[in-house]
Amino acid sequence: MKYIEGTSHFVSLDNSGIVKIWDFKKFNCIQTFSIETDDEKHKFHPQGIDFMANPLKLYFCGRTLSVYEYDKNYNPNSVDDAVVVAVCYRPQNNTIITPAGNKVKVWNALNGEVKKIFSDITQAEITFFTLDYFKKRCLVGFHNGEAAIFNVQNGARLKTLAKHESEVNFIVEARNLALLITASSGDRTIKFHSDVDVNKSEHLKSIIIRDSVVNPRYEASNKRTDSDRGDLSKRSDTKKEKEKEEEIHEIDSAALTAVRYMEDQKMLITGLQSGNVAFWEAETTKYIGSCMPFGNEEITNICAIAEIDYVIVSTALGKIGIVAAPPLPYRYTKVLQFLNLDPETKAPSFVNYMVWNDPKRLLFTADERSFIRVFDLSKVVEQIRQDKKAKQGKDESGSKFRISAPLLNKEDPPTLWVMRAHMEPIRAIEYVEGEELLLTSGLDKKVKLWDARTGKYLESLQMKYDKFEPIPIAYKKPGFEGIWSPNLFDRVDKEFLEHKRKEEEAANELANENPFSKRLAAQEAQEMKNSGHAASKPLDKISPFAKQQLLSKTQNLVGPILKNMKILKSKSKEDITAILQRQKTFVDKEIDLNDPKVAQLLKHIAETSPWMLNDPKKAVMEAEKEEFDPFYNFVQIDSKELPSSVSTRWKLRVTFENNKREFDNEVKDVNTNEKK
Repeated sequence: MKYIEGTSHFVSLDNSGIVKIWDFKKFNCIQTFSIETDDEKHKFHPQGIDFMANPLKLYFCGRTLSVYEYDKNYNPNSVDDAVVVAVCYRPQNNTIITPAGNKVKVWNALNGEVKKIFSDITQAEITFFTLDYFKKRCLVGFHNGEAAIFNVQNGARLKTLAKHESEVNFIVEARNLALLITASSGDRTIKFHSDVDVNKSEHLKSIIIRDSVVNPRYEASNKRTDSDRGDLSKRSDTKKEKEKEEEIHEIDSAALTAVRYMEDQKMLITGLQSGNVAFWEAETTKYIGSCMPFGNEEITNICAIAEIDYVIVSTALGKIGIVAAPPLPYRYTKVLQFLNLDPETKAPSFVNYMVWNDPKRLLFTADERSFIRVFDLSKVVEQIRQDKKAKQGKDESGSKFRISAPLLNKEDPPTLWVMRAHMEPIRAIEYVEGEELLLTSGLDKKVKLWDARTGKYLESLQMKYDKFEPIPIAYKKPGFEGIWSPNLFDRVDKEFLEHKRKEEEAANELANENPFSKRLAAQEAQEMKNSGHAASKPLDKISPFAKQQLLSKTQNLVGPILKNMKILKSKSKEDITAILQRQKTFVDKEIDLNDPKVAQLLKHIAETSPWMLNDPKKAVMEAEKEEFDPFYNFVQIDSKELPSSVSTRWKLRVTFENNKREFDNEVKDVNTNEKK
């Protein structure tokens, strides 16, 4: 074990060659990796560890000498040395996950600190990353064509999927079919894997995209032979089959650029560089049909509008269109088209990422100029929904009317806000509906957090080793009265401040009743008026004699409270518990109630919390709430009396409302099942 001077970290090395970086301020492990050896037959057999300060490097001595750069290209304002390929928010524990290079960082969304780093999951570079529906598994694709599923909690590899010939660019979860779908733009192959078992996966089918428009080619399984290289239609005409095969090779140039799964329709949608948008049955890999809504323009993104069976398609020339999808009778019809305009040049800009939110009907776009734009499609979706509903109710005789596409207003949908998020093109965005939060990652190696409602910048994730320690906003000892400011001299609880305010008002009234004080206050007011100054507050008009009277009276009122408080502070929670346990045996054991300590403590309990003497169960429940509810005491604080209402400089505020609601629902479900 070795302490790294000038940091809050120390390094540990075990007999198996596993290295862990520990942060003793946070009491957790922030990075884990293993020492590599060229000779796999011989173990490293570690003997020692040391470091060099400038530049900071770690030296590990065993059968060989291994050197690791501790902070290579360290930039405190960046998230990582490599570009972050995705950014995911996990509401279960309020963490933000950023994969970059061959490692994955997990950040605490409450303070912006790194909680853990998974650096030994693979040696290949990560090219795709997402979380599953329940946010419990990481679906990861790599540069070498591998794809695997990892546990989001500890980074353990759960299972490995079938390997592609090129890097993996897309992984889609078909939850209702128990399938995991991987796709590679390099080999233009889509592979379907079973997702029934947690630790096992079987490669079921494959689709090989060869023809960009009409003639998709399939692969039934891994055991593909030369006889299977034709179209699945298996036409008997050998000449037509030959012509199709030649056509396949002639058009074999369209790269896979977008993949999306529509859960309700159990349909897979693919977009190609040639402008083709194809639809497939995910369960059988059957080709349904395709269209080219923008001609030969490259398709960059596809989003599915589940409630109306439509898809949103974007192109490399900044065009965005809404297209009808199967099984609608007017499938493949483009009902609306609008542009993603650069706010500076007013020219269409390449759309490299899109996110659609169904409940709020918002479309988030990110372009090559690093601008984020939010389109409100609520009116458009509502028009399509009403049109679809009306046509479903028509008589069968009106078939011509029923199969026609809806006629929409050609006006562009309103833009809620637009702003430049990064200095380089945006790599990925994530919308967190429950927190109204937008996360963006760019090629500038930065991850930024925005208010999704206004586009206001909130915070950035940064590779800072030294973080500002949380500062308490107030102090409250469980089981005791009073909430104190950080200086431990002033009370900030509302009940005490209200009582204090009433005492001051009573003292002011008492002082104003004194004729001498009234005359002196009138003289002071006249002098202030003659001098041109504003009149003093009523409390400042009191004469020295009246002030002395007021102080004496206030001391008589506050003195007993302070005395009780001092006695109370000398008592612990165990004292109160012991007295509560003995309350039923006071008469039997003839405890001396005249004992000053016992009498004072019981008096305090009777005055502040009389229910504690009558209802011990309620006392326990209140103690649990005070212990575990973070807002139990916060609502009792007068925030105006606090020097600061935040504990850290981290500006992101997580509401916890959704988390608490989901937790309460889960508890209700458990209780209901137990009763059944």
